Amino acid sequence: STLDYVSRLVGSEEIRQTSETVDGQGQKSKTTSNADKNLAPSDIVRRIKQNEGLLIYGALLPARLRLRPWYKSKRLTAMVNNNAPLTALQAGNGYNDAPTGNNPAGDKDSKAFEDFQRSSPVG
Repeated sequence: STLDYVSRLVGSEEIRQTSETVDGQGQKSKTTSNADKNLAPSDIVRRIKQNEGLLIYGALLPARLRLRPWYKSKRLTAMVNNNAPLTALQAGNGYNDAPTGNNPAGDKDSKAFEDFQRSSPVG
């Protein structure tokens, strides 16, 4: 299923498990073994809350993020309704005049982008 596929994409980590047992005569025995721990079990992936997501990109670590619905952004709503101004890239000159600054979505007050920046392991 898709959930299992996403779970495999996120991967697993090797963990060390130690167990101690005591036999009937009070002798202690300690055993150490390695096991794989699934980092995103499919049942956890299935329970991701609305407006949250999981970003998997190349060799970077997966990042959990809060999504921003397109209809809450004036600029994105305009793009969906074909009311957005034509960008240089769309005009065919090969240059992308996407909004500059720290927020590639173009919204100056994007809390979701700021949260992503803070939680992302990549600067």
